[in-house]
Amino acid sequence: MTVLAGRQNIEASPRVPLPLYARSVGQFTLSKGQKEFSSDIRNPFIELIFGDEGNGETVLYNKVFQINPGDIFYYLPNEDHVRYAISTEWKFRWLVFDGPLAEAIMMSFRLSRHQKFNTESVFELLNTLEKNISDSDPYEIRHMSEIVYKILTLIGGNQSNVHSMLLPKRCLEIIKDNISNPELNITMICDILQTPRSTLSKAFSDKMGISPGGYIRDMRFVQAQALLKSSDLSIGEIAKRCGMPQLSSFSRFVRRYCGVSPQEFRKTRTALIDFTENDELEGKKM
Repeated sequence: MTVLAGRQNIEASPRVPLPLYARSVGQFTLSKGQKEFSSDIRNPFIELIFGDEGNGETVLYNKVFQINPGDIFYYLPNEDHVRYAISTEWKFRWLVFDGPLAEAIMMSFRLSRHQKFNTESVFELLNTLEKNISDSDPYEIRHMSEIVYKILTLIGGNQSNVHSMLLPKRCLEIIKDNISNPELNITMICDILQTPRSTLSKAFSDKMGISPGGYIRDMRFVQAQALLKSSDLSIGEIAKRCGMPQLSSFSRFVRRYCGVSPQEFRKTRTALIDFTENDELEGKKM
């Protein structure tokens, strides 16, 4: 069984100039005893296969590699190979890409032929490719090329760890720059970083000890608290600067954090200032 998605005219180069293009993507199932050969056709593209369910083997240059769930293997252009199932059924996903610099880019990542990969992160990206790879819109062609590059980055051995280490830093920068944006949430951040939600959540939580959503809420309260204490801005303006243009939502938000309304919180600040000033005056009299 084959599930295939690809460019509308797979033999023609897309009209958008890029170093590499997503050519096709799909899912394949081999039953035990079935074999798939490439020796009759010289493939002018790079192919990656991703182990999904069951077990199979591929033979390349007379060497046998077993592909288990969570394993990745790749073939360069014009490499003869054979694939077959060794379990009752072997399901794997595949990605093919080409372009004037496709092989040079692939080799620049210095990937092992056979290695492990993060199935959840990569499969989310493969799903996006399946949905949009046949779109001829120039933006989508560039976007599909970007996703191929993203997949190579995610499977790039230690590069994946570096990516995970940088995610919290980039996430913090986005939150800081967009704290007044009502649209700020984990979905928006994932879209900006082109990162699966699960990957971002884990990397951020491991580093910060709190989820991205929880951190956004905390930072909005810190901003609200500071502005209520130290500014003369209206409550409505403060609400907007905290990413909550609806005053009722902002009031519920502040009350949930500190048990009083924004107005009551601000009165506490005013009472504290009056108490301090009176205390200073009494001190001068004495």
